[in-house]
Amino acid sequence: MLRRYKSLTFMPNTRLMIQRANEIITEYDRLGLRLTVRQIYYQFVSRGLIANNNREYQNLRNVIDKGRLAGLIGI
Repeated sequence: MLRRYKSLTFMPNTRLMIQRANEIITEYDRLGLRLTVRQIYYQFVSRGLIANNNREYQNLRNVIDKGRLAGLIGI
């Protein structure tokens, strides 16, 4: 069960990133694997969802951090 620490509102594109991150997390969780934020980032890059650069990494990291605080991501 996910715990919500903050009540946050997200833009539609951010909600989509959270949804995709959760899909990737679930996919690997079924294999018994837990991913780090960097591993999730490389999954986004390899699937063509974001570019491979520091700005995109920082953005995804911030989305995942806020998603965790809002109880929407459980890694």
